[in-house]
Amino acid sequence: MAAGTVKLEVRNRVAYVTLDNPEKRNAISDEMSAQLASHFDTIESDPEIRVAVITGAGDIAFSAGGFIPGYVMKNLLGVEGAGFQERIPKPDGRKVYIAAINGYCLAGGFGLALACDLRIAASHAKIGASAMKLGVIAGAQQSQRLIRLIPFAKALELMLMANHVSGDEAERLGLINAVVPGEQLMATATAWAERIASFSPLAVQGTKNLCYEGAHLSLEDALRLEGEAFMASTRTADALEGFTAWTEGRAPDFKGR
Repeated sequence: MAAGTVKLEVRNRVAYVTLDNPEKRNAISDEMSAQLASHFDTIESDPEIRVAVITGAGDIAFSAGGFIPGYVMKNLLGVEGAGFQERIPKPDGRKVYIAAINGYCLAGGFGLALACDLRIAASHAKIGASAMKLGVIAGAQQSQRLIRLIPFAKALELMLMANHVSGDEAERLGLINAVVPGEQLMATATAWAERIASFSPLAVQGTKNLCYEGAHLSLEDALRLEGEAFMASTRTADALEGFTAWTEGRAPDFKGR
């Protein structure tokens, strides 16, 4: 059976979500998946949390995906099987999610990382889709998110070849935002998270929503959406605080209002 748990800690307005099943390369069991979903709900509903960092326990894996033996034992596969839909990803939401990829990031774990807004990888990371090796298509939102993040032909290559790329290659593809030595991964993710958490949560959430929504609109509609969103953002207490703090030469204290 799959062991493991998903830990949640909150420090300095940042939530740290750790997939803790290192003996199975942080494979996500059904129990862990339920815990992960619960933690996402907590992150989204708690106004004290502004950013979340997701990582795996140890330095071997972020996550190798779902717990494969469990799918076999439950008779979900084959012509007579019940089938299943891998549902690990959840981010988007209002908060910002950063994946700190500390090793193998495959299958559903890859899907989870793709669902995050930002991705930082250790230099020893191995990232990619594994579905072809299992005789199924890539689930957990991998295919549709991947083709929106990197060039279409490279996305197809990663999926059809079941290639696992290094952190450096993933950065060249635009798949991740930064690659750092393994011992600096969490410090870097924390620095990014705390910087974003120091800004107005209204401005951060508005920027995130605007980018995701505008990406699917015509330029004309997207610019109209941006104009409306910007006007709304100026009519907040945080906007007054930000501009006032700048004129007074001090750091702003954003309250999310």
